Amino acid sequence: MIVTFDQPGAFLTKTDKNSPWHRQLGHPGNKVLKLLSLINLNESRFDVFSKAKMTTLPFNGHFTEAMKPSDCLHLDVVSPISPPSTSGHSYFLTIIDQNTSFKIIRFLRQKSEVFNEFFLQQKYLENLHDRKVKKVVTDCGVEFVHEHVKELADTCGIIHIVSPLYTLKHN
Repeated sequence: MIVTFDQPGAFLTKTDKNSPWHRQLGHPGNKVLKLLSLINLNESRFDVFSKAKMTTLPFNGHFTEAMKPSDCLHLDVVSPISPPSTSGHSYFLTIIDQNTSFKIIRFLRQKSEVFNEFFLQQKYLENLHDRKVKKVVTDCGVEFVHEHVKELADTCGIIHIVSPLYTLKHN
């Protein structure tokens, strides 16, 4: 059977009042939706969620442009991961080359491994690009303001820039 219409249109169906919740919660079953109806979900309570979703304008970086690979590396440690990975890693070190956006992620069992891992990755990047690392940008984490990091920077001629506390845009 072929159905034809004289004018173009769209089919509309009646939606259930729980339909938005059903989609937003990942399509849970009817039991969960019935439990939700028992809770008083006052919309004004969720005002904070809409404010949290507001986006800020793009951040115009304050860093001078890295002209060549290995000119400037940005380092950060994410910790602790809970639960730890199956291999016992609770931390990871990220290294990002500002010029190429080349990223290295190394998993760590302890924060004390940061210095050795950075030293290995510094050598890897210098061999990869056939250039010395010029500048490293880190946050104020204990793992980066350690005496070993200062010594490494001094002996290798690396400029170590430490960003101010709680300023994610600066790292």
